[in-house]
Amino acid sequence: MRLFISYAHEDVKAVQQLVDILRAGGYEVWFDTRLLPGQDWQTELLTAIHAADAFVYVLTPASIASEWCQWEFAEAVKLEKPVLPVLLRKSSLPAAISRYQYVDFSDGIDLLDVARLIGGLAKMSVMIPREQAPAVPPPKGLPAQAVLNNQTIVPRRAVSLLPDISYLLPPPFEWCTIPAGWVTLADASASGGTVGGKFHTRRFFLAKYPVTNAQYQVFLNAEDGYINPKWWDYSDAAKVWRAQQFAPVETGFPGDDLPRSNVTWYEAVAFCRWLTARTLLTFNPPVRAAGRGTLKPPLNPRALWDRGQERVGWRITLPTELQWQRAAQGDDRRAYPWGTKFDRRRANTGENGLKKVTPVAQYANGASLYAVLDLSGNTWEWCLNEWGTDNLALAGAQERAARGGSWGDDQQAATCDYRHRLPPDSSSDQVGFRVCVDFDG
Repeated sequence: MRLFISYAHEDVKAVQQLVDILRAGGYEVWFDTRLLPGQDWQTELLTAIHAADAFVYVLTPASIASEWCQWEFAEAVKLEKPVLPVLLRKSSLPAAISRYQYVDFSDGIDLLDVARLIGGLAKMSVMIPREQAPAVPPPKGLPAQAVLNNQTIVPRRAVSLLPDISYLLPPPFEWCTIPAGWVTLADASASGGTVGGKFHTRRFFLAKYPVTNAQYQVFLNAEDGYINPKWWDYSDAAKVWRAQQFAPVETGFPGDDLPRSNVTWYEAVAFCRWLTARTLLTFNPPVRAAGRGTLKPPLNPRALWDRGQERVGWRITLPTELQWQRAAQGDDRRAYPWGTKFDRRRANTGENGLKKVTPVAQYANGASLYAVLDLSGNTWEWCLNEWGTDNLALAGAQERAARGGSWGDDQQAATCDYRHRLPPDSSSDQVGFRVCVDFDG
């Protein structure tokens, strides 16, 4: 991903540290390209802003007063670039910025601050509408880039704004973008569920595949994984259930690329909590001496969670029923992820008579509009919400929603709007799960 950094020359040393952090994470940063005498500096800067995927505005008293920074910011807004303000020095913020959330590095930078920066980029939500773009006259003097040493940017791999799972879990793994939209839930009141209705979901990201045996095994084997009490402390019911278990139940069907089954809702939530904490360490910049504007010692996964996981801007969790159905159905309320008619060649349901799970990538022709696979059949998938109330809190032992049907169910259970529920402590060789990324606020 390409980032344009807007800053004042006076702040170049401090900004360099921020750039080092971003580049260490694989971001391509337009920062130290020298603007030479004779060049049209406005054109060069405007070209760089236009080519960027996002605009990072480093806020200090000097940059706020800089005509060039004001002009760069205004141009980014006109081009409808996502803008992420980063407060590097305590400053009185202009009205165009102060109404929006920003990442605060003014008291130094620790790993949680870095994670929050990445979360802010991922949310892409700090966007000033075009009609509010400040009117800025052409700047005078020299832009910051015109007085830097001549250095060459080494292009780095453009990375997703999403949590990087590839370093931690074996393939296949991929995030699918699910755009904001409307979902119509069926009335499930006859079986103790909610009455349904039409609801709006914001944009989120869903795993393309269910969690596989090989991926779940990483959690089971990790020293900080399944055995760590931290991942089970989200509710008294979960702690009690975990204390009663000598060991996790083996998967229903061995095979690295098969969906992990025999997983309770409690276990699925613990996996998500562990994975969230682990992926916060994907971005692990070098440690420097503590002090103003410098990095503080990094935190381990447990400390990250203890000091406020909610600050990072995203979390890995189970999808809600609304999210699951949105990913499966899209806007046209189709019966199945692939269309309106059932097709046994596109999903592993009871009609196939296999009586077992299949590899998560086997039914590529059963993908949803958003390229998500295995939403129909193979295994039921746990959802986050409580049955009957749609409460998203993790506490309690009430039944939880499940979606998608399985290899042992018929085509009706595999429809996009079929609603089901299971006790959170139940496990079956017909039940698995997948994960999603949701962003706070």
